[in-house]
Amino acid sequence: MSGYQSINAESGTATEWLSIGELSRRFKVHVNTARNAANAGRLRSYRLNAASFDGKSHRRFRLEDVHEWLGLEQGKSVQGDSNEPTRPAVLLVARVSTSSQKADLQRQVERLEAFAKEKWGKDGCTIHKYVRTTSGLNYNSSVLTKMVRDIIDNKFNNGFLIITYRERLVRQGFDLIKTICESKGITIIQTETEESVDYQAELIQDILSLSHVYNCRMFGARGNKNRVFFRELPQTTIDLICDLRAKGFSLREIHRKLVESKSNVCSGGRKFGLQLVIRVLKQAKPLNDTSLANPRSGGSFEKWLKTKLRVGGRGAKITRAKILSAYSVHCEQNGERRVSRKLCLEQLSKHVQKLGVEVTENGESVLYTGMNLIPHSITTAKAT
Repeated sequence: MSGYQSINAESGTATEWLSIGELSRRFKVHVNTARNAANAGRLRSYRLNAASFDGKSHRRFRLEDVHEWLGLEQGKSVQGDSNEPTRPAVLLVARVSTSSQKADLQRQVERLEAFAKEKWGKDGCTIHKYVRTTSGLNYNSSVLTKMVRDIIDNKFNNGFLIITYRERLVRQGFDLIKTICESKGITIIQTETEESVDYQAELIQDILSLSHVYNCRMFGARGNKNRVFFRELPQTTIDLICDLRAKGFSLREIHRKLVESKSNVCSGGRKFGLQLVIRVLKQAKPLNDTSLANPRSGGSFEKWLKTKLRVGGRGAKITRAKILSAYSVHCEQNGERRVSRKLCLEQLSKHVQKLGVEVTENGESVLYTGMNLIPHSITTAKAT
């Protein structure tokens, strides 16, 4: 047969020769694993000249070639005696997705150790553990990359890789890892077949984490696009946005007016949307910003309340809607930026409590008894 050298059995006195059965018993390697390696050319074998009683020419293996195939130091066994069997390398691979599953991770390792002890005995194999807490979609894990490098570096040739489920190795790309292992003669053994509830929940969590990663990438790219647009905005557009906001226009109304006036374009000619308007109002400073009040401080409304509201007799009444309407008119006449409705209501509630007036609520309508507005013509009077 091609690929084998035919020799005389008497020439084997210079070295130790092993049959495939002796190789299997001494090195704890299945006969089919050795036979496949010999057929593939990874393990050198020899054919006997004289046919045996069954008419077949059996193959023999040199001990030095077996050591080289297994990646062992030539002539050296585990106990230092070449006549004693060499223990195979066994890789125990366990993984969970989160740190809250540490108990499950420990159970995985214990089951894998029990399986290896039952199959090879207490001291029948050399165990190497690769345990990690990470998503099955994380291929940059240091533990996973170290395991792959060790396999490629021939540290576990013709060994065994033990897992509970194939997803404990990797969620996707299992066939690639399997091909790498097979090229080094490593057999992958899966100890369990039924899917547990924890496994299904973990699969859902991995899918959600994958979706989260791609969402972050997508929206991160969108945010970067808005930053580029912001740098390309002309100062006149920034001033226009701030002026419209100071007059009390909402964000959508500002964007609509920019579209109507065809001002929603950057210096490069590209159009921008509502998100860039928000970014401008958060970051940009117009050239003429002395008249704009801080929208989050409520300072302009609080000052207006102190100068325009006063305590009157029992016949003095005013509604909350009228107070807010008068404040809007004041802002428009003086070119000030209106404070949000939420902050106005908070400031109004505090001010009314200080004055001690009677408050009557009827659905959305609120009536204040014993309080009234100072006429617009009076600007120097203050509430007591």
